[in-house]
Formats: sequence, C-alpha cells, structure tokens
Amino acid sequence: MKVLIFEDEKPAQDRLIQLIKEYDTDIDILGVVESVAMGIEWFKKHQNPDLILMDIQLDDGISFELFEYVNITVPIIFTTAFDEYAIKAFKLNSVDYLLKPLSAGELAQALNKFKSVHFFNKESNRNINIQELIEVISKDTESFKERFLIKVMEHYKSILTHDIAYFFIVGNAVFLHDNNNREYAVDFTISQLEKKLNPKDFFRINRKYLINIKFIKDILIYSNNRLKLILIVESQDDMIISRERINEFKKWMD
Repeated sequence: MKVLIFEDEKPAQDRLIQLIKEYDTDIDILGVVESVAMGIEWFKKHQNPDLILMDIQLDDGISFELFEYVNITVPIIFTTAFDEYAIKAFKLNSVDYLLKPLSAGELAQALNKFKSVHFFNKESNRNINIQELIEVISKDTESFKERFLIKVMEHYKSILTHDIAYFFIVGNAVFLHDNNNREYAVDFTISQLEKKLNPKDFFRINRKYLINIKFIKDILIYSNNRLKLILIVESQDDMIISRERINEFKKWMD
C-alpha cells in the first residue's frame, strides 16, 4: 500500500509516520507534502498513491484548495482539529476523519476501514463532496480565536483579534501589531496563528507577515509583477506579497 501524507507541522509529521509504521512496516510512505502548492507539483510528477492522509489546514492554505487544480479520486483520511460535531455530521465519501492529536487506535481503525472497503474494491470509490465540506468548516467560526491574552510586565492585557493589524516574525519570536501601533510578543508560531485565525480576515502575504484585511488601505503594483500593501497603521518593512502567493491573495481579496 502506497500512502501520501499532507501535513505542515514537523512534530505531527513524525508522529503520523511513527503510527503508520507501528501499524504496518510494509506501508510505503511516498512523501510528506506541506502546502497546497507542493501538492499540485507532486501530482504533476507522480502517479496516484493508494491512500492520502490529509491535514485540512496546510502551510499556505486549506487543503481543499488542492481540488481546484488536481482531479483526485484517491481515498482520503482527513486529519483535523475542528470540532467533532461538524465532522460527524458530514462524513461523506472519504474514508474517515481523525481529530488531532491522533491516537494509534483511531488511525488503525481508519486504515482497517480503508483496506476492507477501498483497497480491495477501488471501483466503489466515489468523488468527495469538497464544496460541502468547505461550507461546513467555514461555518465553524467558534474554532477561531477572538482575543489574545498578552503579558505586559506585571500585568495581563486582553487584545481583541479584530484590533490586530498584523502578526510578524523577528528572529524566532512572533509579535502582533495592534490598531494603536503597539506591539506585543505572542506565544504562537505564524503557522499556528494561521490555523487559529479566521482565514476570511487574515492572510499570510509572505514568510514574515500575517495581515488583517481590515487594515489594508491600498494595493500597489510593485517591481517584478509583485504587489505592495499600504496599511492604515505603521509598519517597519514594506508589505510585499511574495510571488507564489499573489494569485491566492487576489482570490482572498475578491
């Protein structure tokens, strides 16, 4: 059995590979894909695997975006941190949904289900209703952070998410910049913040910056066909959208 993994966080990658090998050492793991863009390129160069284990949120967006570019009929086991009620209500034609953190028992059960239903009867596979899944998960707004508790010297300060203009990286630390041009350190990585914030409001324009759409004042055509953002708050750097993210940014703004 040949398996392809979609997962952008290294600890989760290692955990999933370990659990798969504990289940069956003969399973051939073809690779680990960390982003939608990497997934598109992978399917251009390789034949379909027998099974995909796919995280819903990847490094550059939601994994469902992959289906806009690649015709995937391979059975999928989704892994997700979304609430269980939404997952149970919309078990469509995928093999299963596993809530993070993954357990060995749940993964084994899902793999057994795949082997008994799909692997030996591939003709029974039906297309996954991706659009319906997207609509459900979009409605699950309770999973997104609405505020951040920040420690300021000997005090704690609560900052509402809609008052945050952007998050940015300095060295190994991540900071937020609020609507009053104040900056505070946060205890999350940029990748973690992407999963905790509503993707309708926040977009990662490059490796360093995660921007709130409400604070964009203007969009300028920059050199080499790139785009530059002008914000209504201060910024130390030019807010340049990386080339590989421009098309996705336009879709996000539209």
